[in-house]
Amino acid sequence: MKPLSVTLTLLACLALPGGALAVDACALIATQEAATIAGAPLPENYRMGARPGATAAQAQASVCGWFPQHYLYGVEEDPPESGVLLTLRNMQSPAEARALFERTNTMAGKLNTPGGPGAVVPVTGIGDTANLVRQPLNGKYVLTLKFLKGATIAYVQVWTRDASAGEALIKAAKQMASKL
Repeated sequence: MKPLSVTLTLLACLALPGGALAVDACALIATQEAATIAGAPLPENYRMGARPGATAAQAQASVCGWFPQHYLYGVEEDPPESGVLLTLRNMQSPAEARALFERTNTMAGKLNTPGGPGAVVPVTGIGDTANLVRQPLNGKYVLTLKFLKGATIAYVQVWTRDASAGEALIKAAKQMASKL
């Protein structure tokens, strides 16, 4: 498995178990916003969250994805040409959320070179605290913006060819945080 895949898989796994979820991830980003962030038209075509008969762990996270038509997130071997994946994780308390947020920052810092590609960069004005990681990947970029607001941690992953997509992502994340 490629290092980037390991990082994204690790973040997704960390986002699954947890406390009761208050917000549906798909309600935080409109399809048009996802397209603006990624720089390409994207239908909503991946959703995971609480559903009838879900176990307690499955009911704790909400995930929503916008990917090119016919791209099957979680099944495909290669990353998408473009896409947006939002994962919300609601913890039992703000203190528990902050502790997990800081642990994932520590892990990301160990996987990435400070100041180089993939470095964790703090972002201001989004929730209680936020950071952005931008990694080049075969002529594309994978951006991961993570923010904390109260007891909720949001992970927004973007696959794009646009090197400046971080600005659109930050703007959208500010709007998402205001809805939590």
